[in-house]
Amino acid sequence: MKRLKLLVCMTILTLLSGCNTPAKVDKVDDQTQIDLFRFESNPNTAKVYIFTGKLIGSLFNSNHSFPADIYVNTTQIGSINKENVMYFELKPGNYDFSWVARNSDLIVKQTVPLKSNFDVLPGQILVLRGDYDQGGSHFGLIGAMINHPTSVIVIAQQEDVLKKKAVTPQTCDPSLCIK
Repeated sequence: MKRLKLLVCMTILTLLSGCNTPAKVDKVDDQTQIDLFRFESNPNTAKVYIFTGKLIGSLFNSNHSFPADIYVNTTQIGSINKENVMYFELKPGNYDFSWVARNSDLIVKQTVPLKSNFDVLPGQILVLRGDYDQGGSHFGLIGAMINHPTSVIVIAQQEDVLKKKAVTPQTCDPSLCIK
């Protein structure tokens, strides 16, 4: 029975990750990477770290491997791959965060990005994770159309990003991102 569950899970993961479009990212240099993972706050701005996260609804506790386009207040600020954590600073305020998988699979295209709203405070260090809920996609395209998969941003822990390679937003408007 365990082998059957493993086979089903691996088949689903293979189908879901077969059409990923890797993101072109702007990696930081080694010294900046070290500095970013000291998690020192800035009293005037909030530091935000965001990375790809959990695959919700799978048989096993696993992470998804979708490259992701990251949005703040409906504006795409850049993209990340599964091994990346995006770092940027924001002025204090209220922001919506969301992400969309960079994938051409018919089931994944049915994904509904949910907006996560956070009050961002001065001096705050906000670590966010992009989770993917498969919804009804366990039952193929028809299941995905009935119960759409969703992507959501949730709060994570600082230690979750320590083994990831830091990148910066590729297209974040200076009126939104400080750095």
